[in-house]
Amino acid sequence: MNVLCPGKRPYYKRIALPVTTYIDAKKLVVGYNLLYLCTWIVSIIYFVFYTKGWSEPTEIVSSTTMWLDASSKYLLKRKFRYCDNKEYDYFLYGRWSYSNISCKNISADTLFSKGVAPGSYWISTLYVDEEYYRSSGESVPNSRRMYFPTNIENMILGILLFGRVPEIGYVSQLSYTRIYFKLPMTLSRKKIKNAYDVLGLKYDPAANNSLMELTNYKRCNGNLCWGDADPKTLRITFKVSQWLHLAGVDLDTYNNTLYDRVGISYGNAHTRLTGIGINMNIEFRNVPVNTVFSLPSEELAVVISLEVDYNWQRITLGKSSSLQNTKYVQSDSYGMRFVTRMVRGGDAKGLVVFSFRALVTSIFDVVIFFSMMRMFTTIVIFNLIGSKSKQWRKAAKKHIRYYVKSFEHEKAELDGVDIKIDDGAFSKAKQRRDEANNNETPTDREKDYAEEANESGRKKADTIELNEIQIVENNTKIAGTERLDRMDLSLPNRRKRPKRRRMSAPPI
Repeated sequence: MNVLCPGKRPYYKRIALPVTTYIDAKKLVVGYNLLYLCTWIVSIIYFVFYTKGWSEPTEIVSSTTMWLDASSKYLLKRKFRYCDNKEYDYFLYGRWSYSNISCKNISADTLFSKGVAPGSYWISTLYVDEEYYRSSGESVPNSRRMYFPTNIENMILGILLFGRVPEIGYVSQLSYTRIYFKLPMTLSRKKIKNAYDVLGLKYDPAANNSLMELTNYKRCNGNLCWGDADPKTLRITFKVSQWLHLAGVDLDTYNNTLYDRVGISYGNAHTRLTGIGINMNIEFRNVPVNTVFSLPSEELAVVISLEVDYNWQRITLGKSSSLQNTKYVQSDSYGMRFVTRMVRGGDAKGLVVFSFRALVTSIFDVVIFFSMMRMFTTIVIFNLIGSKSKQWRKAAKKHIRYYVKSFEHEKAELDGVDIKIDDGAFSKAKQRRDEANNNETPTDREKDYAEEANESGRKKADTIELNEIQIVENNTKIAGTERLDRMDLSLPNRRKRPKRRRMSAPPI
């Protein structure tokens, strides 16, 4: 409150004016210059290369579609371990009993479906059929039947991406686009290695293996091909098992998020039974994906980031007719839910174009950044240099009239003074400077004399004894040391200096 209303007159308050002053302590000056240089380097790296403050995200029109191909070339004819296997039984809440699960061959058209919402795709891994009475709606005792579809992992699952960026004239079907897969961050090294092995790629444990480039990937054995990634059409096909390994999922392992709870559940729920969710975040980029400090390029890339949802995945298929007219069959399906999400707008940090508005905003950010650096330096100088900081704080907090009177007094002392430098004295002084190292620091008064020298004196004078300078004042020639003594005596509270002084002027 004292700041807002100081004294008895709240409308009267002092105004702080900026006064330019400086210090020349060697360590502080060197430290300040190094900090200033580092600030420039950091600001260039941060605002130009990292945040790319001169750019902004641009809009993209994109979509996806997926399909499941059950070509007979990939299907196996054998008994699978998950058929009629008691290890896959699971009991939950006393109501849901997953047991006596058999197997059945089901077509790909039945297994695969597209959701009503764009970007949602489904592959069934478990079917549950149960009969109900039409009259009462109650379930028929012992009528529940469960079965696993076979050969799901050996079917071919494909995805086709489409992207168009009007701002830069990009169309994915007419351009060359690099393809990258970003594996889930939670995968262990073992699962990452398994993903590389399944795709037949070389695994390097020292490299960034979570980012996998699959541009022009193709694996075939004769006429049998099980993988393709075409950068010209963005058509990507893998076996279902390969998609699962990229996400670090195995349908025949326990779903670790669901475990045996005493009094609630019994058994170990396998992923084939509970289902799994695989989210694919798809981002088009013109900023290289393998480095952070980079500038946009003309060639675009697409990055498919995989995420796994281990929660139950279930859909209801509705009612169907039974063999008896008094009953109907209710079918449910558990399986793999693939969800594609296109990264657009402000979230698309890798797809940017130049923006004058963003550039202006970034310039203001740089100015604020430098202002903070100067503020930090001022705090250090005024508070962390010991007794000198205390003296500097007091000297900086002076009324403006102090500086005005000081300026007028020094100006009056130099009125009517004409400084002439003798060429012989100048030559002797130059010779003395070349022969010896002068370690004396010139005083402020001597600096003032050098600044008031005429132009010819500036070009000649370097280090000259004051008694060799003839000063003309009121038509009277007096020695420089005598004139300096008069000026010292005329100023209050100033100690009289020795008669012989040295002063420095700009180097020759």
